[in-house]
Amino acid sequence: MNLGAAKGNWFDAINYVVLIAISLLCIFPIVHVLAISFSSSTAASSGGGRHLAGRF
Repeated sequence: MNLGAAKGNWFDAINYVVLIAISLLCIFPIVHVLAISFSSSTAASSGGGRHLAGRF
């Protein structure tokens, strides 16, 4: 059994998970701003904690 290949596979898996998590953290604010821009001004200013567009 080649231990170097097994270490490489674990590193690749952890690397993919970390990169996906970082990319989601970067994309979420953009989605949030888009959702607020499509919401009405009263729904956006009330706060409500919604992450999807409220009233159009």
